[in-house]
Amino acid sequence: MMKTIGVALLLLMLSFLYQEELNFRVANKTKHTLTHIRVFGTNLQGELKPNEQSDYYQTIYNDFTEEAILMVYVEGKNYGIYVPLSQRNNRVTYIIDSIDTINRNILIRMQVDE
Repeated sequence: MMKTIGVALLLLMLSFLYQEELNFRVANKTKHTLTHIRVFGTNLQGELKPNEQSDYYQTIYNDFTEEAILMVYVEGKNYGIYVPLSQRNNRVTYIIDSIDTINRNILIRMQVDE
């Protein structure tokens, strides 16, 4: 019992060490309108039409409890992709370049904004 509590406390302490403050936005460079956009567990408000970008969002990311995933809804289907994290705590833009609705592929890139 004590060993289990000790391990749980250690994991809790480690999770606080691995938290990062992230500032990000999403840019839509596709021909599709994106809805239900979610990044790092943060729901973005509204939709992104082609060639639009969101405002910046700020969140605390913990890689022990969350996954670095961008999810969107397009033409009745959910899409998700793992996104890279900036090695510097900068603002970043996740640019969605294309969505292949037939093969269900999504291509993104990360741009570090200074």
